[in-house]
Amino acid sequence: MTVTTLENIRESCGVAVKNTIFSIPRWIALTIFTCIPIINFIASGVFLKIYRKEEPAITEVGKCFIQGLLSTIITLIYSIIPTIIIIIMLLCGMNAESMIVVLADCLLTLLIGFITAPAIINFARKQSFGGAFRFGEIIGMIGKLGLGRYILAWITVIILCIPVLIVWVVFSMIPVLGLGLILLTFPMMEFFAAKYFDNLFE
Repeated sequence: MTVTTLENIRESCGVAVKNTIFSIPRWIALTIFTCIPIINFIASGVFLKIYRKEEPAITEVGKCFIQGLLSTIITLIYSIIPTIIIIIMLLCGMNAESMIVVLADCLLTLLIGFITAPAIINFARKQSFGGAFRFGEIIGMIGKLGLGRYILAWITVIILCIPVLIVWVVFSMIPVLGLGLILLTFPMMEFFAAKYFDNLFE
């Protein structure tokens, strides 16, 4: 049974806190991994464990690296068409700062996330690259949840991002230390998002 929105937020916050504040070594390690190019694929692979109901420990590093890399490739593939659309708009003489281009960019970004989220989950659970492109299964996941509920879930995520952005702005005013504090929030957000969407597509 799918949990309610409030239950989902509470449980996702619990998972984020459990795997960061109550697991300091894991928190620090994932923060460092997230900041280093290439090595960040390991962190991505660790977060994917949430979708399989596995303990997100930093183990099986090789497997985590490969799955993190593949999840990035999947996201890039899903981004190709929207990116081409924006490029075509710019080639047609539209200004990159025009309202139409900005709105199109925002809508396409949301669309990428809308489709990519269940695709990544299907990939992680089946541990198969092809799972991210089984469109029948992906559409079925959204259909089972309900399009209305899925849209509401995304609206909720966007609203929750606002205070996070405010905190980042405040942290950014603190030299050096502020950057460190911002980076420490990344694993928290990743754990929260992973559990949040995992609960949606039970």
